[in-house]
Amino acid sequence: MKARTTPKERDIQRAILDFLATVPGVCAWKTGGGMFPMTYKGKTRMVRMGKPGVSDIIGWKKSECACGGTCDYCCDGKPMRAIFLAIEVKRHGSKLTPEQSLFLLDVRMSGGLAIVARSVADVASALGLAPASPVEGVTRRAPRGEG
Repeated sequence: MKARTTPKERDIQRAILDFLATVPGVCAWKTGGGMFPMTYKGKTRMVRMGKPGVSDIIGWKKSECACGGTCDYCCDGKPMRAIFLAIEVKRHGSKLTPEQSLFLLDVRMSGGLAIVARSVADVASALGLAPASPVEGVTRRAPRGEG
């Protein structure tokens, strides 16, 4: 059996959610969706849950305060604002569906932050942060001649 060379999408999602949990001012979660069998009065039907195209991970990112932090209230006493966050997770080689592309475009056009991520590093870069080390549990092997 051939070994999988790219991580599964759910593993990438889990690594991204673990990373986001360490980022101050970010609140994010995995969205649910898909088709599920439901039985009612002896009949089983497939029922769609969620909206087609909605990103795998959604949430918000607090805007920066005038002091440079992510306080609950700005230095002027006004509540902080937040930016909607949508992250569509894809394995390398996978493409967005038309519905996913449209959802991400809608997020961008509404002032939100829309990210297509194939790794934790993609999310960290989009947020202007350095990724946690090691990225996705992969340790860097020293090139020959080092260490």
